[in-house]
Amino acid sequence: MKIGNKLRSVRKAKDMTLKDLSLITNLSVSLLSNIERDVTSPTLVNLISITEALNITITDFLTEKKINTKTLTKRSEFEEILKLKSGILYELATCSTMPYKCVCITINESCKDAETSLGLPEDNMVIVTEGKLEINLFDESFIAEKNDILFIPGNTTHSFKNANTKRCVSFWFALQPLKDN
Repeated sequence: MKIGNKLRSVRKAKDMTLKDLSLITNLSVSLLSNIERDVTSPTLVNLISITEALNITITDFLTEKKINTKTLTKRSEFEEILKLKSGILYELATCSTMPYKCVCITINESCKDAETSLGLPEDNMVIVTEGKLEINLFDESFIAEKNDILFIPGNTTHSFKNANTKRCVSFWFALQPLKDN
């Protein structure tokens, strides 16, 4: 079990920064960061201090059950990962440590450029939530409007662009294969 990953997950689920945790525990931000990155292991005294600050028991922390998974991520919490000069913004849009990838792509109204992608290894489902999105896939053009869904097979080259004069917002979900039971 990776204590660092679990600590980071619980801390973020409780909407705490490393600085917040540092102030409560009197442990340095750098030490807490090293623990989260599994560079160093916490002493028992430090672990007690950390779990008390997070309002969980050491037993809960050290067991493998799911702890305080974050259910809601507000739009303001999306993490900007890439902003192109053309006016396309990529943001990571996920809740806690859920086992999926989701990127929100916003194309502003002034952007007329097409963005080309070689495709992710996983299949993608794209949901348009605002405006119109044009996707070119398999030498065919598709226009998706608000609440439409597109499917893009993994490792498939495609391009996309804003298909109107208003802002376009879409969510791209990397789909994981279903497990056989």
